[in-house]
Amino acid sequence: MDNRFPFPLSLQLTLPENYPSNSDFSGAMAALKKYSFAGVELNIIEPLNIDTDELKSYLQSYNLRLTMFATGATAKASGLSLSDEIEEKRALAIEKCPG
Repeated sequence: MDNRFPFPLSLQLTLPENYPSNSDFSGAMAALKKYSFAGVELNIIEPLNIDTDELKSYLQSYNLRLTMFATGATAKASGLSLSDEIEEKRALAIEKCPG
């Protein structure tokens, strides 16, 4: 990793369901690698549909790591939020998070 930055840089993106074959997404990953970003914060609409080991390997191929799982897209798609005031809804949101 290039250490020209005083702290690791990350960018928030939405993970397309077809990310391994999505040329726009792979182009974004290549640009992050080129400019020495350390990782990505990903909005994942359907987190239970993602193979986390496959995603980790994909990101590593660009010298990137998942720095944060952003829940906004999941919340919008499913009506669930990790910060919901209702305990039962928070519990359902937790169940949707990848292990």
